[in-house]
Amino acid sequence: MSVIGTFVATFPLHGGMSPQRIRRATRPDVYAIAERQGVVITAELQYRLDRTRTGQLVVVQAEAFSTRPVAEVRKHAEVMAYEHEVAHPVMAGWIGRQLRAVRS
Repeated sequence: MSVIGTFVATFPLHGGMSPQRIRRATRPDVYAIAERQGVVITAELQYRLDRTRTGQLVVVQAEAFSTRPVAEVRKHAEVMAYEHEVAHPVMAGWIGRQLRAVRS
C-alpha cells in the first residue's frame, strides 16, 4: 500500500541568493532527501520563503507518494512535526493538519 500526500523539505536561506539560484542549489538535495525516505515526487517542486524567529527558511513542497508502510510514514511525519514545532510553529501546524486529513 502506498501513501499519497505532500512531501516537504526545508532549508536555511542564505542571503543574496536569487530565486533561480535557490532552485538550482536545492533541487538535487530535495530529490536526494526524498529518495532516502522512500518517496517518489510526482509533481513539480514548489518553492516559498518563510520567516521565523530564527531566520528565513526555503520551503520546498511537491505532491508525492511513498511505498513505505502507512504506520512508518505517519510516525516519521509526526517526528518531523515535533522537530518543526520549535523552529517553525506554523509549519508544524500545517503538518499536523495534513496528518489529521490522512487519518480521516
